Amino acid sequence: MKKLIILSILAGILFSHNSCTDIEGDGISTIVYNGSSVPEDSSYRNPVWNFDLTNASVFLSSGPFYAMGEEKEWAPGIRYVVPVLASTNLMNWSLIAQGEAFTEKPEWAEGDLSSVTAFFSKSLGMYYIFYKLGDEGLGAADARTPQGPYADYGKFTDSEELDVTEITDPFVYASGSTFYLFFGVPGEGIFGVRLSLIKNTLPTVSGTKFKIAGPDYSGSFVRKKGSIFYYYGTKNGEIVIGQADNIQGPYLDNTGTDLIQGPGTPLVMPTDEFQQLGQVAGIHSDYLDNDWILYTAVETTIPTLPTGDARYVLMLNQIHFNANGWPSLIIEARSGFCSPRFKN
Repeated sequence: MKKLIILSILAGILFSHNSCTDIEGDGISTIVYNGSSVPEDSSYRNPVWNFDLTNASVFLSSGPFYAMGEEKEWAPGIRYVVPVLASTNLMNWSLIAQGEAFTEKPEWAEGDLSSVTAFFSKSLGMYYIFYKLGDEGLGAADARTPQGPYADYGKFTDSEELDVTEITDPFVYASGSTFYLFFGVPGEGIFGVRLSLIKNTLPTVSGTKFKIAGPDYSGSFVRKKGSIFYYYGTKNGEIVIGQADNIQGPYLDNTGTDLIQGPGTPLVMPTDEFQQLGQVAGIHSDYLDNDWILYTAVETTIPTLPTGDARYVLMLNQIHFNANGWPSLIIEARSGFCSPRFKN
């Protein structure tokens, strides 16, 4: 029946096209196509992933984009240890066949696996996952393919080695052969430290930690564009940014205030639809070199999963920068159709 309907529609299109041919000289001789008016052809819909992907990390492989999140029980009996999604365009996501990055959960500590950072290291030719396991420390795993399965190396550092009371929201920055770990310390702020990463070897901390933001920041994400390093973090429910000439800072907002003391420059604001803006999952550029931000937020109409845990959905928005690299438009976290579409 569906085939008959499709054939009927196609026949109608062909007939209507032929019926516009000017035979007698008093009809239509030219047809101008102005594009589709169907919303899906010119826009996309937020949230781009409407299940849960808490503390997400989105990266580009040699083919599609991949997104990973922390361990969560989406419904009673349905638990994923690092769920893995795939997308060709950042706007449409689906769970991969095996569903998760590990065939077996790492067991070097008790508790849930959280705060995932995933990326491809071109210099090492491997895909990496960095994560936090319970309260015992940070672990690392690698794989030859973006979907895994990932081989776990175990714990590579903890709060004792870093000489802090607690590690929160760890994020690993990777660029070429340069790697940095950024993390929060409750009541103190956001710190960074260099990592030594050698193929097929447990990562190690290298050098002395440094501070880049104050105690009210969380969900750190660092990216370099051109010669500028950008820090993205969550503060007072908003996603804010700062800029630096060096990865170790100082990171300043658009008033010139250091993020160690200052509030940062607003980029994404919560709304009545979406609260508790979470970690920046990734920032990717389209073919016109426009930047797009992926982040998580709690939808107020369905704020929790069936298990009672907070439900963080994945959002996508274009960033509009001015000539000085600061946001010219503050993004409001809202549902519905957004335009333009991401084009890679």
